[in-house]
Amino acid sequence: KKQYIWIHPEIANTLNNIGNVYHRKSLNKDALKYYESSLIIRLKLLQESHPDVLSSYENIANVHFYNGYFEKAISYYKKVLKLRINSLGDEHPDVARTYSNLANACFFIEDYQQTIANGTKALAIKNKIYNDTHMEIAVSYINLGNGYAGISLYDNAINFFSKAASIQKKAFGSNNPDLALTYYNISQTFQHKRIYEKALFYLD
Repeated sequence: KKQYIWIHPEIANTLNNIGNVYHRKSLNKDALKYYESSLIIRLKLLQESHPDVLSSYENIANVHFYNGYFEKAISYYKKVLKLRINSLGDEHPDVARTYSNLANACFFIEDYQQTIANGTKALAIKNKIYNDTHMEIAVSYINLGNGYAGISLYDNAINFFSKAASIQKKAFGSNNPDLALTYYNISQTFQHKRIYEKALFYLD
């Protein structure tokens, strides 16, 4: 039988898959170790713009995000974004997803202007490639709602949260945890506006 040497794409894929298993089990320290090992091999074999390398960067970014290391996550997301735009153009679904990831991470470091900027870019791309009831559109609406709430533009925030809720309700029905979270965000925003009756309505 042919023996694989250590620097081989199948070894990199296996390490990445092990990382995925650990990540799904929320064992992110172990996941990061395997993702980084996979990335080392892929960088030796592939161009940095190769989809497998970008996947490794994105996996590492996601682990840092879920560990609460948002600045590290942002650094990797920015690297992925630059490489994807160079290789795929600026209207590709993967580019839109990376903008969305950046928007979300920026929200958690309270950089609301960048949340809005990246969320707006993501939405502009998604509007060209998805119908207006696609869940990716809802993701961008939520990012934008969070950003506008962060800078106290509450009417804008409610508008985007409400659009997201409409998509989620059509897709999942009324008893869905994602929809419940969006309703909670709407309620919190009405509380900030001191419109307590509507705040209570969305908590009911």
